[in-house]
Amino acid sequence: MTPSDADLAVMVLCASDANQIWYEAGVMAGGNPALPKKGAPGIAYVTDEHWMVLGQLRCDDLFIARGKNVYYGLILRCVAAVGPFRPGDHLVTVRGTMDPLEWANDACAEVLVSAPGAPGAVGSGFWGVYASMTVRQMDGGRLTGTAAQAIADLVKAAPAPVYLVGHSLGAALATYLAADLQAALSPLGVDFIPAFFASPKPGSSDFVDGYQARVSAYTLVDFAADLVPMLPSSPPSAALRAGGILHNVKMLQRGSPGSPPWPELNPVRNHDPARYALMLDPANATARALLGA
Repeated sequence: MTPSDADLAVMVLCASDANQIWYEAGVMAGGNPALPKKGAPGIAYVTDEHWMVLGQLRCDDLFIARGKNVYYGLILRCVAAVGPFRPGDHLVTVRGTMDPLEWANDACAEVLVSAPGAPGAVGSGFWGVYASMTVRQMDGGRLTGTAAQAIADLVKAAPAPVYLVGHSLGAALATYLAADLQAALSPLGVDFIPAFFASPKPGSSDFVDGYQARVSAYTLVDFAADLVPMLPSSPPSAALRAGGILHNVKMLQRGSPGSPPWPELNPVRNHDPARYALMLDPANATARALLGA
């Protein structure tokens, strides 16, 4: 299943909401996040109107709250239809780094290390965060097993399609999670729809070739004027590749409807998930409102 551009616009705004919830979760996101109420400022779709929370992702952070175990996203079940999601569907949304410029500095310094259980190499900083990922209940109790297996166990209670989204650093982490989550969900026979936005390069060329063979379907969306997907800039690093209708790589072009005025090169604006949403779907009123357009 390849989501439409309008559906992708909703999905990237859900990834943006995971970022925004960081700010509401307490100092350096050390506390347990609450699901925003309908109409909460700065929130697009991840509210109690459309979702119930099954659990939260936690990681040992290497980027903002260095060395601390913090909130990194949510596992949700849909209770009211919105965008591509129908009641019962699941959404795993992984947050990114909260300061794009700080993230870019980290990304420039990335080095590659061997990819555990896969060919090629992965970004050491990205993988260090992902390797620490666990799933906790909202009261803080940790679920057993790997993050992927814990998510699959939550889905098993009411099997239904699973969407996975991430933006920026969240896209790199979601890329790694997708391979493990597809394997964990396989016995359940549910549809799995991962989508990555504004993603840095997750690993070496042979890693991304092997990844395409391991993960049956994914969508990657980047913007040609966004600096983050160009990082790390060292030649061994590569972006996920296109391959038929199931491995969909979409490059949003400069000057397309909804894009920032060209030739403006504002790193923060060009990386904004709401800007991605507007370029994907210029009719998306929620993206327009978030951008003040």
